[in-house]
Amino acid sequence: KEYDLKPGDNVGYWTIISNDGDKFRCRCICGAERVIKHNILKSGRSLSCGCRRSDHQIKEQNRGKTASTKAEH
Repeated sequence: KEYDLKPGDNVGYWTIISNDGDKFRCRCICGAERVIKHNILKSGRSLSCGCRRSDHQIKEQNRGKTASTKAEH
């Protein structure tokens, strides 16, 4: 089966290094490498190895505070 992702492509903080069928070897911006299935990459369920999880949580918290602050006024 032909996949639309190829080595050199970026998905979130991942850079695709190689693939074997539907499994893609990816390198995160922090240097960690993982093998991730095509459907996980394409759906956006994996954007990093977890090193950016706290960044995402902070953004979500700030977004929530902004929304609740606006709703109060």
